[in-house]
Amino acid sequence: MALISLKKLTVTIKGKEILKDISTDIHKGQLTTIIGPNGSGKTTFVKALLKEVPYTGHIRFAPNLRLGYVPQSLSVNAALPLRVRDFLSGFSTRPRYSIEQVAHSMGITPILHEGFHHLSGGERQRTLLARALMGDPTLLILDEAMTGLDLKGENHLIAFLNFWVKTLGRTAILISHDLHYVLEASDHVICLNSHICCSGTPSHVRGHEEAMGILGQGILPYTHTHDHSHGGRLAPMDFEAMFKQGSDV
Repeated sequence: MALISLKKLTVTIKGKEILKDISTDIHKGQLTTIIGPNGSGKTTFVKALLKEVPYTGHIRFAPNLRLGYVPQSLSVNAALPLRVRDFLSGFSTRPRYSIEQVAHSMGITPILHEGFHHLSGGERQRTLLARALMGDPTLLILDEAMTGLDLKGENHLIAFLNFWVKTLGRTAILISHDLHYVLEASDHVICLNSHICCSGTPSHVRGHEEAMGILGQGILPYTHTHDHSHGGRLAPMDFEAMFKQGSDV
């Protein structure tokens, strides 16, 4: 079942064509990963789905589809005395889950009273994910969610996505530069370079000459450095505590 269908999606910004004639489907119960070199239109693709940029063509959403979005980064005024609890309480629509529920499920209860601006990469990523989950989305969109995570943080995120897709039967779109993870864990891969140069199963993309040529030039496996903290205060994620029912879409 297609949750989102795109037909000839084209995005032009300031006279520059960022995306051209994108036609594809996002299917229920799959992890779809968007890959491509820098400047290929990956984030613009997501912004079009979120209706944050003008486009031509058509985007059809399944009825009752609820989107959750985890941005790559978030600009918040550093002068604001914003705690993690305050950030979660600013959810713009009526949440299905309480702050306590999402905090426990994502293992961020120990940092609820910490300043948002002082969080490590792993703590901030889990906080952003918790906020996205408050409305009980049926489709989760994550933009470069692996960035800034150590191995433990990556493993936690991968475990969550496996639970989200394989156990709950829900759907996720992941923008990623981590080719090893993409080619091992995704159900469907879309390689963008302004247009769709290749799409299909990971094994199909791995064997596609144009896709591998582009990826070899523009994307490198993620290399982690240790000049910062990742927040040992985080508790293990407890997915079952909050998500007990599958998707209704």
